[in-house]
Amino acid sequence: MSRDWMRHRLSQGGLAETAEGLLDSGFRLGLMAAHDDGGAFRVVYLFLAGWPDRRVELECVVPKDHPELRSLAYLSFAAGRFEREIADLYGIRPLGHPKARRLVRHAHWPRGWYPMRADAADPPPPFGESEPYPFLTVEGPGVYEIPVGPIHAGLIEPGHFRFFVAGEIVLRLKVRLWFVHRGLEKLFEGRPTGGAVDLAERVSGDTSVAHALAHCLAVEDALGMELPDEVHRLRALLV
Repeated sequence: MSRDWMRHRLSQGGLAETAEGLLDSGFRLGLMAAHDDGGAFRVVYLFLAGWPDRRVELECVVPKDHPELRSLAYLSFAAGRFEREIADLYGIRPLGHPKARRLVRHAHWPRGWYPMRADAADPPPPFGESEPYPFLTVEGPGVYEIPVGPIHAGLIEPGHFRFFVAGEIVLRLKVRLWFVHRGLEKLFEGRPTGGAVDLAERVSGDTSVAHALAHCLAVEDALGMELPDEVHRLRALLV
């Protein structure tokens, strides 16, 4: 496999400029993740492009006594979603985010408790009463509001959907997910590489092969392992 991977550690100002240049040159933001390194937080941005396979990782250190990060939501919708998740799980505030509402931590989650921090209380503080969630209302002649979920008869993840429709036309859809956040990230911490495949398979029941493969690829990447093309073709067939 042909690979071209680069990694850079940047200041927040340099991060925005570099990210803008990557997006303009055909890269996409594939992932944004935070880490608690003990003395500080570290936020990693993964930009991808192909073919050939190209990957650029940008890192930015965020001090724990001032956990704020310049938002890239103005550049990327995906960045805005990742930033909201990181804000909920780590308490890193995205400065300049246009809609920095909760994403993972629903209104009944304890305030000030961020489960992915190294010093997060375990067990967590008591969960309280749910606070009202303001939905934008769509009004007009013939407009109907159709709520669906969060409990479903099928096997999909619990999610709450509000459709605003006029006949067959959907005017607006609001989706709220993360009702069954299980803390799998924490369960992965400290496990041996061979002892986490079964956990990866349980991330999502309908994509167990894909998640197990993603875990194996991450381990191989970390160890610098190169596998034959035949293995990659077999894996593609399984997925």
